[in-house]
Amino acid sequence: MLSAAEPRPEPSWLAPSSLADAKAALAEVRGTHLDLRAAHTAAADLFTEAVLDQEDLASLAGRITDPPRALFLSRSYREDRRALAALTVSGSWHKVLPERVGQAVAWQAAQHAFAEAISRHDMALGGRLCGAETDFTELAEALKRAARIIELGTDVDPVPLVAQCGSPAAHAFAQTAKETAKALKAWRSRLVPAPLPGEPPALSLLSLEDATAWYEAWTGPLTVLADACASVEVAAGSDVDYARASPSSSRRSSTAPFGHHSSAMGRQTARF
Repeated sequence: MLSAAEPRPEPSWLAPSSLADAKAALAEVRGTHLDLRAAHTAAADLFTEAVLDQEDLASLAGRITDPPRALFLSRSYREDRRALAALTVSGSWHKVLPERVGQAVAWQAAQHAFAEAISRHDMALGGRLCGAETDFTELAEALKRAARIIELGTDVDPVPLVAQCGSPAAHAFAQTAKETAKALKAWRSRLVPAPLPGEPPALSLLSLEDATAWYEAWTGPLTVLADACASVEVAAGSDVDYARASPSSSRRSSTAPFGHHSSAMGRQTARF
């Protein structure tokens, strides 16, 4: 049930334009997070998170991967090698570093892009962004609930609907609704099955005029009988034997030539 559901959407999302902005913001932040995870997976086996805070990492990577030939043995190149080696898991230089330092740069760039997206869109998303710990699935679900509230609240103020989302009263109401639905389902399962579509077989033996006369003569009495049986069932707390409750044999005989057919139809009509 919507009113008892978590997470609760933000009231600011209840304007269609604001909801569209929030959805776009979530898509962008989520995209940068996926990029960050991919970059981390590619680089984390060789580099530590220290690369994320390394200043001038891109320049360092450039000097390592494409140094002038004259600098290979220079003091500055050795210092760059030591600086890069310090960012690795082993803490030492390895010959693959010039080939893979670009992954460290990509990791750092992805981290910066993710942080920038969070800073830019946190307000639109209700201050719910928590960096890498953000529950994006929960946020997406909250936006879906906002869309549903907008749909349901076309002619009413949707803000009170948001106030009810996740409240104790709403949870209690939802539980009551579930129990009621379960009880109704059980009650319906105990009902006598409805008769098959079509006229009673006995009436098919009559002429159209006689069948019409039967319906005109018995619709009223049988309706009264069905209502009476229903009342008796409620009072007695059990089902009524409709055969015993049918009109008396003397009355059936008085309605010839329809007496034989009225008994069968009376039993079927009472089932309604």
